[in-house]
Amino acid sequence: MGLRDGRYRIAVLGGVACDICTGKKLKATKSCLQCLASYCDLHLLLHNESHPFHKLIKALVNTEEYICFRHNEEMQMFCRTDDQSICSRCSVGEHKGLDTVSAAAERTERQKELGEHFINIQQKIQGRQKDVMVLQDEIDAIDRSAHKAVRDSQRILSKLNQLIYKRRSDTFVPYNNVNADLLFQLRLSHPSSVFVSSGRFGFAMEPVMTQMWPSVFQRLCRASASLRRSHSGCVEHVASPASTDSRNIRPTLLVSRLYQPSNLRDLGKDTQGEMTCKSQRLMQQAGLIHPSNPGCYYYLPATVRSMEKLMRVIDQEMQGIGGQKLDMPSLCSADLWKSSERWDLMGKELLRLKDRHGADYCLAPTHEEAVTTLVAHQTTLSYRQFPLLLYQITRKFRDEPKPKFGLLRGREFYMKDMYSFDVSEEAAYQTYESVCHAYSRLFTRLGLRCVQVQADTGNIGGKLSHEFQLPADIGEDRLLVCGNCSFSANVETMSSDRTDCPQCKFGKLVESKGIEVGHTFYLGKKYSQVFNANFSNAQNKFSIAEMGCYGLGVTRILAAAIEVMSTEEGIRWPGLLAPYQVCVLPPKKGSKVDEVAGLAEELVHTLEETLPRLRGEVVFDDRTQMTIGKRLKDASRLGYPYVIVAGQGALEETPKFEVICQQTGDTVFLSKDGLLDLLGRVETV
Repeated sequence: MGLRDGRYRIAVLGGVACDICTGKKLKATKSCLQCLASYCDLHLLLHNESHPFHKLIKALVNTEEYICFRHNEEMQMFCRTDDQSICSRCSVGEHKGLDTVSAAAERTERQKELGEHFINIQQKIQGRQKDVMVLQDEIDAIDRSAHKAVRDSQRILSKLNQLIYKRRSDTFVPYNNVNADLLFQLRLSHPSSVFVSSGRFGFAMEPVMTQMWPSVFQRLCRASASLRRSHSGCVEHVASPASTDSRNIRPTLLVSRLYQPSNLRDLGKDTQGEMTCKSQRLMQQAGLIHPSNPGCYYYLPATVRSMEKLMRVIDQEMQGIGGQKLDMPSLCSADLWKSSERWDLMGKELLRLKDRHGADYCLAPTHEEAVTTLVAHQTTLSYRQFPLLLYQITRKFRDEPKPKFGLLRGREFYMKDMYSFDVSEEAAYQTYESVCHAYSRLFTRLGLRCVQVQADTGNIGGKLSHEFQLPADIGEDRLLVCGNCSFSANVETMSSDRTDCPQCKFGKLVESKGIEVGHTFYLGKKYSQVFNANFSNAQNKFSIAEMGCYGLGVTRILAAAIEVMSTEEGIRWPGLLAPYQVCVLPPKKGSKVDEVAGLAEELVHTLEETLPRLRGEVVFDDRTQMTIGKRLKDASRLGYPYVIVAGQGALEETPKFEVICQQTGDTVFLSKDGLLDLLGRVETV
């Protein structure tokens, strides 16, 4: 089997493979010029016995490319005249008298030329980069100019809107039988006038209306809808004009249509005694959750929106470190749990049930057994697929003896659980650190100050464990934190009377309370050994995978954030998790500033059209039968990060809106441009 068979020209750990070896090939040490083959030490002995006079050289890949086919010698010379490699005999034969040098010298010379060529290319690239920077500056200048043009256009349209509202007392816009198409036909037949009724023609608008009619037409239709609402005394969605451009306008999210029934929010004195913590009381008062049975809750629409945002943040962080999302059954066979010996170890906290055939099952609080069985069933798993990180976000179940604190300790809850599989203990520790860093980034993005503390492995088991604790007086975990270094631990892992830090030896341990929102475990081979989760290693032999598991309490993070960030009267959300980012409040119907109601509604559409990230994030409090004060109290209770009030300032030549930032408690008055600048910095997910 010679080197001419290209399938066997492979390198072994940077060397040359033996051409004679079958199966796993050994490293070759010599190549034969006559056989054109490479041999390992074992097969070299056999070769020398059979062909003692063959000439051997250092093992080479593609030996025939380095051997002179005329003289069967290694080509150590180079003929510059013919631009080819030659052997020493060729240099004194057919290439005699030509420009010949050693192959090493030619190689050095060409490497030098290549280096110079590379430097020239680098210089050209740097020159192109400067050109790109100049072009980028020009693009930025164009963007600024375009942005200014948009702003100027918005100011003009705002003034035209005010003009329409001032003239509407003299204008009646029919809305029963006149649609946008008819109005447009009237505009074409009488370009100098606007026909507003079959009995009233001739209301002449300013010439600028004739010039800018296409852009004003859409807003005139909205004004007619606003007039309709003021005449009928009822609140409804803006009627979509028949024109094609107007059909893409998103309907406004109206507070009156959000499912937060008052009978859920108005808690009587009898139920106040059941409130065991601030987050539970605020979430029930705001209509975010409603108790079903002990430890179980209805999650109402606003809570679901917030949970979905939290899940998206978790997905981003888990997939950022290579996590792959799946979904495993909540109903697990007792056989799996008995195999790991946790069926009895879990005790009464494990929710157990039997099917009609008498088989035992449980509603899983964790999925170590299930995921390890899944991986064990893949018999072709290779070390090249590691680290393997699988995670899910699902409902979990735990038979708590005394459910309390709302979503902080319940029988049914949402959790993210990830499971890792690695080739070695060292690699497993690296994965463990990677997940811990991802957890820290996640809590930083949410604006939550979490502490990573060493913890007990409990009934999950393993060699190493850490908890992520959110400091809070309501917390059930007792923590010991050193004020001199980064050491922190759950008291379960320390001697109860110890006060000195075991890490720095100088600091004193201070006890505090915390809410556990995350937990990580290095499991080793606890589960993979039991369920035979093997993989094929680099030596093509089966090995047992090293495992880790990592949990995040989704509903607990939500409730804990509300617990530590909120006031006694209202919810305060992490910015990314607020169900809605902005709430716009028009004036009360019939008030002195009632005429700016249209501007408030127009503002909602402007925000969603100008700031795409806020689409679906702005709600309009259309309950204009209520005072601004009562609606502000509701907005504070629900925790919208930004509340915008259209009041007296909106009547000024440059309309100003009152903006309340509920996270900081600040109140400012901004023009529409200033408002767009402020809300343009809002981060959403």
